[in-house]
Parts: sequence; structure tokens; C-alpha cells
Amino acid sequence: MKFIDLVWRECCMIGKSILYFAFLFVLVLSFSSQYAADRASDLENITSGNRVTINQYGEKSINPFVEPKETDGFYGYKMAEVPEQVMPRVAVTLYRECRDNKYASYPYDFIKWVKLSKDKQERAGEIFQEITGYTISEYNDIVKKRYQMQQEEISENGDGNVTIDSTGYYEIPIAETLSYQQFKERMLELEEMIGPESSYSNLERYGREEISYEDASKAYDSLVKKDKVSGAYARLFCDYMGIFLAIFPAFVAVAYARRDKRAGIRELVNSRQLSSVKLIGARYLALVLMMFLPILVLCIPTTWEIYSMTKPLGLPIDILAFFKYSIAWLLPTLMFTVSLSYFLTELTQTAIGILVQVALWFLTLNKTPLVGGYEWSFFLRHNSIMEYGVYEAGISEIWINRITYVIVAIGLVLMTSALFARKRKGRWYGKRRSVKVPLDHQ
Repeated sequence: MKFIDLVWRECCMIGKSILYFAFLFVLVLSFSSQYAADRASDLENITSGNRVTINQYGEKSINPFVEPKETDGFYGYKMAEVPEQVMPRVAVTLYRECRDNKYASYPYDFIKWVKLSKDKQERAGEIFQEITGYTISEYNDIVKKRYQMQQEEISENGDGNVTIDSTGYYEIPIAETLSYQQFKERMLELEEMIGPESSYSNLERYGREEISYEDASKAYDSLVKKDKVSGAYARLFCDYMGIFLAIFPAFVAVAYARRDKRAGIRELVNSRQLSSVKLIGARYLALVLMMFLPILVLCIPTTWEIYSMTKPLGLPIDILAFFKYSIAWLLPTLMFTVSLSYFLTELTQTAIGILVQVALWFLTLNKTPLVGGYEWSFFLRHNSIMEYGVYEAGISEIWINRITYVIVAIGLVLMTSALFARKRKGRWYGKRRSVKVPLDHQ
């Protein structure tokens, strides 16, 4: 049988698998809930044509797809650790979490709710009092009074035009005697009690400051002129899809590799005219093709969406950006995930490949920053349409990373073929069972 015919046969078998249809369902669900949801508001900005918009609360926001002018006067914000902003906003979070004894943390980029012990909970309450001058109980009374006053105001006006602040604590006053250094020491104490990546880590996210015209112009040039809009969204697409391809293909690969064990030796006998390299190579290639083709299919509507939105504004796009980034960023991730899972399954004749892949996925997700960190991660992160400079500075690292994982994946496939060949020769097939079938024929 020709190699291409063998690959086609394997593709057909995979396409009939229920697990493969489950893979497709989760892929579409992940795409819709992650990438599609993330870029929806941005695409609305593209069509608006306004550089600055003001919402009903008087807050300004910037459309990054409109070129800034020196006469604009406002060019957007960036995160900054401004003490006057950080302290009252953190106090709001501490009040909510301490009141309910329900503290958020993100140790693996997924939320984890922490309930403190009695002693730690009492200490958290003391910290709230130290930074605000109120106990939790005292501030509860203040919140109730504010809410009652708002209700009375609505009843008196009767027109429903009063905005209800049902919480009553958008910002909490900070004790005048508290220095910012003392405040940060209390936050470190809270983080030690709750765990890493809590609400009291990375305090700069609670503050912001305006950026300059020069910074705004540089960001626009990177997004529109260098990245041609589509490049930025292609990286965002690969960020979300890379997380998916780093784990879910392992389930399909392991189930597919274990079919020999379930079918006994019949398939080994039927394939006696094929070399082990040819047979394993065909199976591996089929798995990669069947799980990568849906990614390429998704590139079509994403490209069309960007094109249709940017065309009226005359913004340049690269219509091949999603396809190029998918091949360069996502294909090596898929190749490595499938090859490692297949190898471990052939080595152990168990589903341990899934456990190893899940552990590796969690470790990588926890250690890799949202943007950058291209050196060793087997899936690349760039969870932003901005930060072109980070990408540009890391291009060499990206190529080394991707080529390395392709080489590793091919090496794992060759090792899997060697293991399979030993089993076909009857030298090793588990602990209690040996199989003797004719040697490989080229």
C-alpha cells in the first residue's frame, strides 16, 4: 500500500471516531468563547471611526485603529502603580473578600477561591482596619445606610433616573496615617496567607496614568502599519488556540494509539507488509492533519471578518496572516502534543500520556507570561493585540523554539516506530504477553 493511501485510510478512521467529533466540538466552543468574545468589542471600534469615545459615566476610551493627532489632547491610559488610586480600590476588594471569607487567586491562570482559617481571617480583618480605620462590621453599617439613602432618593424622584450603587463602596477612604510602604507590606502579608496571584499581587493593575502622544503614535504604527491589523489578531488567535492544542489532542492521540491493545494482534498481522516507520508515520501524520485542518478552516472566517471591518477605513491587512501564524505557531505545538502522547502510550500501553500532557500543560500555563516568554514554552503566549515590540524583539527566540519542538516531535515519532518494531518482532509486548509476527518488509 502506498504511503499516501495509508494516510488517507487512517484519516478516514479518525474521522469516524466519536472522540474526534468531541474534539471538534470543544475546539469550536473554545474559539467562540475565547478569541471571538475577546475581539468583538475591538471590531466595533474599527468601524466607529472615532479616536476618543466617552461612555455614560464620563470615562474616556481610545480606538487604537484611528491615528492619533497632537490636537487630540488625550491619548489613552496605561497601567501604573499610582498610590492614590491603588489603595482605595484595593480596599474595596479586601472588604468584599474579607466580608465573605472568599478570596480569589489565580495560581494556574484559572480562578481558585480560598477560604481562610479562623486566625487568618481575623488577621485579614485587622489589616482592613489598619488601612481604612474601619472594622468590617462598621463598614457593613455604612454600606447599608448608603443603600437605604439611594432607595429613598429613587422613591422621592419616582422617575427611575437615579443610578443605584447597590454596593455603596466603589472607593473606600484610606487612613491618613498609613504610608504606601506600610500598605504594600500589608498586601504582601495577605498574599502569603492567600497564595500566589491573589487580588493583592500586581498592584499596578489598580491604577493608571495617561500616555503621551509619542507613545500613542508608536502603538498605532505598530498595530496598523507594521502589523497590518491582521497580524495582531492572528497572534491573539494563536494564543487561544495554542492553549487548546497543547492538551486536547492528547486525548485523541492516546485513544487512537491504544486501539491495537483493544484489538489484540489482528491489526499487527494485517500490517505485516508495512515497515514500522511507515505505519507509525502514517498514523502520526493522519492525527496531525485531522486536528490541524479545522484550525485552518477557522482561519477563513477570521480573515474575512478582519478584512470586511477594515476595508471601509482603508486599513492594510495581510490576508495570509492567520494561516502563516497558525502554521508557524500552532503546528509545532500540535506535533509535539501528539508525538509525546503517542510515544508514552506505545511505551507503557496505558493512558499515562494524558496525565503527563496535562501536567506539562499546567506547568507551562503557570510559568509563561501572557505576552512573551518564548524561550522554552511548547505553546506560545501573546494575549494582546498590542505589544508588537515584544514580538519583534523575540522573533529569533520564536523560530528557535518552534524548530526545536518540530525536531523533538519527529524524534519522538522515530522512537515510537522503534518501540513498535520491537513488539512486532516479539521482543516486547507488555509484561505478560509476547507477539511473534513476520519481520518488517520495506
